[in-house]
Parts: sequence; structure tokens; C-alpha cells
Amino acid sequence: MLLLEMKRQLCTKYVLYSILGILIITIGLNLIIVSDKKDIGSSLQEEAVYEGDIKEENLLLALRKVRDEKSEDRRYSSQVFIINSLVNNYPGFLYTENKIEDYPDEYATEFYQCWRNKFEFLIENKLPTKEQQTALNKLNEVKTPFIRYPGYYLYYTALDNIQVIFIMILFLVTFFASGTYSESFEDGSMEIIMTTKNYKKNMIIRITPVIFYGILLTLIATLGTVGMVNSVVGFKALKSSFKMISLFSFGNFSIGQGIMIMVLAEIVGIFALSTLMGCISLKTKKTTIAIGIGVSLSVFYMIGSSFVSIPVIKYLLNAIPMASSDILSSMAGFSISFGLWEPCAIIFEVLITFILFFIVLTVLLQKEIKYNYKD
Repeated sequence: MLLLEMKRQLCTKYVLYSILGILIITIGLNLIIVSDKKDIGSSLQEEAVYEGDIKEENLLLALRKVRDEKSEDRRYSSQVFIINSLVNNYPGFLYTENKIEDYPDEYATEFYQCWRNKFEFLIENKLPTKEQQTALNKLNEVKTPFIRYPGYYLYYTALDNIQVIFIMILFLVTFFASGTYSESFEDGSMEIIMTTKNYKKNMIIRITPVIFYGILLTLIATLGTVGMVNSVVGFKALKSSFKMISLFSFGNFSIGQGIMIMVLAEIVGIFALSTLMGCISLKTKKTTIAIGIGVSLSVFYMIGSSFVSIPVIKYLLNAIPMASSDILSSMAGFSISFGLWEPCAIIFEVLITFILFFIVLTVLLQKEIKYNYKD
């Protein structure tokens, strides 16, 4: 039955066109990143001189070369770029120099202490009092030195591209899942299906192709992006600390591990969205209404998460499946939710949404059986 259901739902023009669409969008968004291979290649050779652990003595040498001697060598400017992140991330907090010429040696010789000082300052000034101690504890878990490999900076754009595509994928899953049950009610086939053996089990199986579809699109977007970037910079860049993308973030994970967290969150979101839309499709029995509700819920999250900062409302917003596609924003920040690092809290909340609506879907199917077989 599962194979038949997979074939029925996945062998459609909608699935084929959406796969091709995601593939084209993935290639198109990342083509700009890898278009200038010649210049990137020469830069990588220069940057490789200081690959690996970021050492303060190398930062000092680079700062003096660029600041005092006006050197334009990529090997030095790539190191000074790290110091720029110390100053320019959250500008106006603690360090406020506008020009490299104004940077003191301290930013290089005591880089990790300066980084910690600013991080503590940000925690004290940007987080609620009740979250500050937890944030400081998380900060104490961060290990130094950070690690960088040539070409890591291409992932500034690549990770944003993955996030954009993940948002598109959840909308595609919404459209696809909206007809999970409603289409059978609309064409009248549900009356026949209800008389078959193992009706309840077969109906639950219907969400499996939706989940498979979403995961397939996710893998295409992720592998396509990583493959295109790594064809230029190599796989070493993935081993760079995620701090190179977002200096003031928690955790000791690499860029590659950060991508894995994004994929995990997206897959959890797909599971949650599939069951949620299954419930809506079964309850409304109208595909267009299910689409409207699903899209409205996602748009509500996107608008609400941009403007609402009230903790209770944020907790509710983060339980909406669309929150899983926005995990990069949480990884790049230092927010705490439910006493957890916010990306972990979002994954946990969306997972609860999946479990909850899977139970609801099971109950709704049972009620549907009783309603149609009542005396």
C-alpha cells in the first residue's frame, strides 16, 4: 500500500516541476558565488598561509601590515577581516572605530578576550535579566581558538541561499499536503476507500509521500548548494568555525555542522507541516481552504517573527512549522528560549507540534470512521 501511495502522489507533474524548479533556483542563486573561479582560486592560495587555528600573533602581524604598511595582500587582509567582525558586528557596542587605521593592537593581541568582553556586554544589554545567566553559561562552553579555512566567507551567501530555498520548500509542501485527504472527498473516492481493509492505517500512510517529497527537495537544495560552493573552495571551508559566519554566536560547531542543523530543523518542520496540513485537509475536506489556512499560518509566522518580541508570543510562533526554515537567524544570534539555545528550542517546539498533530490526525481519522459507520 505504501509503494502504491508513493507512486500515486509522487508521479505527478506538480512533483516533477517543483523538483526541477528547486534545482534551477538552487543553481541560479549559487551561480553568482562561484562565477569568478579564477580570482577566488588566487585568493585561496594566499589565505591558505594562515589556515587552521586563528592565532593572535598572526592577527597582530596582519593588522600591522594592513594598518601601518597599507598592504593589500590577501593573506593579511583576510586576517584583518576577522578583526573587522569584532568591531562591525553589532556596531556601537563597546568597540566603535570606523577605520582600520584606528584599530589598536589590543584587538589582535587580545582578540579572544576582546571578543568575550563584547559578548558579555551584548548579553547584559540585549537579553532579559532572567536569560543572562544561562547565556553566560553557554558562553563559558565556547572553546577557543576559532578555526578558519580559505573560502569560508562564501558561505555567508550560501547559507542565506539555503534558508531562502528552505522557505520555498515549506510553501511547496503546504500546497502538496493540502490535498492529502480533501482531494478524495472532492472526487467522491473517499466513500469507497473507507470500505477497504486497514482504512485507518492506509489513511495515515498518506502523509508519508508528502514527507518524502519535502525531504527530497531539502536534499536537492542542500547538496546542490554545498556541491557548487565546494567545487570552488574545496571541502575544508566546511570545517571552519561557525563563528566565522557569526562571531557572536554560541556553540563550538563548524559551518558544515551548522548546515546539518539547518537540514535537521527543516526535516522536523516537514514532518510537523505534513501532519498539520493532513489534519486541516481532513477537517475542511476542501483543498483550496486547506491551502489558504496553511499559507496564512506561514505568512503569519513570517510577519509575526519580524515584529513581535513578547516572549510568550514568540514561543507560540516558534511552534509553527515555518519556524524551522528560519533556524539560521537563531543560530547566528544568541537568544535563549525555555532555558535552551534558541535553535534547539525551535526544533523541540516544532517536534512537539509534529507529535501533537499526529495524535490529532489519528483521532480525526477514528472519528471519521465512526461517523460513516454509525447506525
